[in-house]
Amino acid sequence: MTMPKDTTICGWQARSSLQARNDMPDSAEGKPPAMRLVPKDKGDLEACDNLQMASDAELTPYLTELLECLQDINWPIAFPVSVRLSTMGVELVKPTLDILNSDDEVWKYWIVSHFLHQVRPAVLAPLRFKLNAMKSKPTRPEIEEEVFDAVCELLAERPDRRGS
Repeated sequence: MTMPKDTTICGWQARSSLQARNDMPDSAEGKPPAMRLVPKDKGDLEACDNLQMASDAELTPYLTELLECLQDINWPIAFPVSVRLSTMGVELVKPTLDILNSDDEVWKYWIVSHFLHQVRPAVLAPLRFKLNAMKSKPTRPEIEEEVFDAVCELLAERPDRRGS
């Protein structure tokens, strides 16, 4: 999942169709607008508060956009988004695997060094094959951006306990 270079992440410049739908009213019949779940910018803590009230089913259509908010763990929205998403289940596997398969080494670093330490074992388990592959055959950029080190640390701190 590579993002075009001219696209700004998490809705700051270019808006995805999902995000656009997320900001629109439910209908023209005077219903109030739907609760905004995807942050508009890196300081949109109102959307982060809304995330806490939303069900997993309500968040699932927006997982890709929400994971984009973790491209820099130093953004104010990163921590609350990370905490909320980490409570979800296996619906996180595919979009997280897309990130691990991307060429965005910095994003991979934040996902591996922070987010995957928080997720449930049921989410981490299907990612282990990819993580072990990243450990055994890291790319030069993964080594340079310390993704390799983060993968090794994650696998050491969260060993696979299925055999015990």
